[in-house]
Amino acid sequence: MKRSCIFLLLLCSLLLLAACGNGGYSITEPYEYPAYPGTEEWQALVDEGLSTPDLRELLRVPEEILQEMTTDALIQTVLDFPYVFEPLAYDDRRSGFDAHFENNCGLSELYAREDCLEKCELYLVELEKRHEEEKLRDKGSEERQELYLQIKYMELMLEDMRDYFAEPTPEQP
Repeated sequence: MKRSCIFLLLLCSLLLLAACGNGGYSITEPYEYPAYPGTEEWQALVDEGLSTPDLRELLRVPEEILQEMTTDALIQTVLDFPYVFEPLAYDDRRSGFDAHFENNCGLSELYAREDCLEKCELYLVELEKRHEEEKLRDKGSEERQELYLQIKYMELMLEDMRDYFAEPTPEQP
């Protein structure tokens, strides 16, 4: 009995340490969306008659999942959002990102994190490294093109974050 109690106490301690190592967040993997443009799953949804607003609702990540994700998993979830490159299609990047912010629910959770700016800057550096490595391997690969678009999106998001965090809040003078 005593061994069981000690084992249980040790197990609980390890679980607590593991949770604290992730900043208290328990989900370390990005969210897997149910469908992406160009896939059979996406086409089936379109064939069923789902409109763009219906698709956006289907792609909404549950709040309780977003809140439990590590910041790194959250960043990748934001980048994996099927409409992630939507703001790049606007003539005015500001308008594009504002519209996109409302559609990608992971962004509001990301912006609420204290470490979001720092983590996003580090993530951008990693994307740029991977892009350079891919450039050396294959000049026109799809992976390289995807990385390039993710870099452009991250640059846009970081620009927005810097503006967002630079704006005075009602508590600030």
